[in-house]
Amino acid sequence: MLKLNAERKKDHNPIKAEGPQINAKDNPNVMNNQDDVDDLLSSLGF
Repeated sequence: MLKLNAERKKDHNPIKAEGPQINAKDNPNVMNNQDDVDDLLSSLGF
């Protein structure tokens, strides 16, 4: 059983992208990069 758990951990890639994937190309409400996020937060006073 320990060997099986070790194999699962070895196969797990923590860097793999997870979460919703959004096509920002045709959607102006989606941020494209961190600069867009920073600009939005700045405009809101954060």
